[in-house]
Amino acid sequence: MPMEFEVKIIEYLQAGASGFWTVFFKIVSILGTYVAIAGLLCAFFFICKKRFLLLGGSLGLGLLVNLILKYIIKRDRPYVAHESIMCLGTGSGYSLPSSHAVCITILAIFLCYIVFYKASKKSTKILTIIASVLAIIMVCLSRMYLGLHYFTDVCTGVALGAIVSITAIIVYEKFIDKWISKWKIFQKKEDKE
Repeated sequence: MPMEFEVKIIEYLQAGASGFWTVFFKIVSILGTYVAIAGLLCAFFFICKKRFLLLGGSLGLGLLVNLILKYIIKRDRPYVAHESIMCLGTGSGYSLPSSHAVCITILAIFLCYIVFYKASKKSTKILTIIASVLAIIMVCLSRMYLGLHYFTDVCTGVALGAIVSITAIIVYEKFIDKWISKWKIFQKKEDKE
């Protein structure tokens, strides 16, 4: 069961509901969907092929664990459980944890990881962190505004996304990178000669 303050947060966000804000938060919510995931996977493939596999695997694992948790917990969405909450977006199935929060967190952490790996300017790194944190906050707010998730749903999704991505990066850096670097397709031209 959600806590009373979680219902109040959604009611507060929806008190100012308008056509503009609904469209705005639907667009923001797209950041955590499969469209954004596909776009970033393509970008990762061209920027850093070795880490592309890591990102794809992390997203797959995060979404699998998320789905398992949803069916274990079986928490109804806010608009289903409370008449005072409107459904302003699309969402089916159970509520806890938020798939959008899981995905945007994994994407944001991997974006920071790649930028820290590739960029040399400190300002680029700082801006990437700020943009990533803002993206996570905005997607989570959008899911609550749309009446599709409680505060704990999005917090659990962020935590799950962070655990999966950070664990994957640590395992990759400590074990997998040395092994995968030996594959011919990932070797630099001068390494092959």
